Amino acid sequence: SPETVNLVLFGGNVGSSPSILTINDVVAPTGTTATPTPAATTPAPTAVPNYFFSAANYSVNEGSTAPITINRSGNVTAPSAILFRTGDGSASSPADYNSVTQGIFFAAGQTSAQVPVQTLFDSLAEPTETVNLFLSGGSLASPSLAVLSIIDPTAVAPTSFFYGSSPDPIIDGGSGAFTINRTGNTSVSASVDYLIAGGSGVPLNTIDYTISPSGSFTGGTVNFNPGQTTVSLMITNNPGLTGGSVGLGFGPGANVGNPGSNTITLI
Repeated sequence: SPETVNLVLFGGNVGSSPSILTINDVVAPTGTTATPTPAATTPAPTAVPNYFFSAANYSVNEGSTAPITINRSGNVTAPSAILFRTGDGSASSPADYNSVTQGIFFAAGQTSAQVPVQTLFDSLAEPTETVNLFLSGGSLASPSLAVLSIIDPTAVAPTSFFYGSSPDPIIDGGSGAFTINRTGNTSVSASVDYLIAGGSGVPLNTIDYTISPSGSFTGGTVNFNPGQTTVSLMITNNPGLTGGSVGLGFGPGANVGNPGSNTITLI
């Protein structure tokens, strides 16, 4: 009877379902006698093998090779193959690992195979990064998707935030700059909330003075880009309004260094 082959595209933006190639039986040429096929009962369909990862999550130290194990179950009496490939997660190729697109072949009776994924060492202090792992081109079982975590073994100090020095007292209509700084793991982006002390008789942000980048009267948020260690803010004393001391601190959850507060005088 007619037999079929599945035709599959991968490795790009695929916009359609797999196509099917049908192989028809050839009719014997005129003038020849075809050998009759013995009558037989139709055998039950043979189950195809199922492919899956040995785990949903793998991990390896940066610079090492991760052995990824692929299993197959079901009918493993015949040779077969499955396609394995990697894809960028938070890690990127070729900066953090060598990408892989490879057919994994199983001999008759073989139930597992390994494919190496090479990660690359660099001198940066980085958080754990991830690589996505995929199987395609066959009957898949769970887990058919997995994640490889690349761990930076370098000890990374936690990020802490602290204030720079206070500006000189700021007169009506004048401005002064102050900074919020950070140390530790400064290779990644970060943010921290600063808080303004309130109370009766103290100057109010957005009324008696303004802080730029702007926030609310209780404080605001500063953002650090990767590699950035200092953010500068500007405080302006609005003319003719309440003067006094502006007390600054950090919001809940911040890892606070020294000094963890600042006081700016408006006159």
